[in-house]
Amino acid sequence: MQVSFHSPVAGLIGKLEYNSKFYIRKMHGKYILQRCPNRQNHIPTPHEKANQQRFIQQYKRLRRGDGSQASGSVTDGRGASLEIKGKEK
Repeated sequence: MQVSFHSPVAGLIGKLEYNSKFYIRKMHGKYILQRCPNRQNHIPTPHEKANQQRFIQQYKRLRRGDGSQASGSVTDGRGASLEIKGKEK
């Protein structure tokens, strides 16, 4: 369903309510109202599971004191990369 907004709202993307069954997205310059997919009983395929595991390995956070290492560099928020080293005693 195509959506048109009245002034002063120029556009909206996402859900209007947390429990809403519909969301609004912009596609090819037009706003579309679309039903949210029901994935309640969805069983992930092997390919989806592999993607989930790859995402977890790439973006998992470090815990203090467990000795785990991050893959790649960690940034301090200003763009400068920090090097992770083990604890020195």
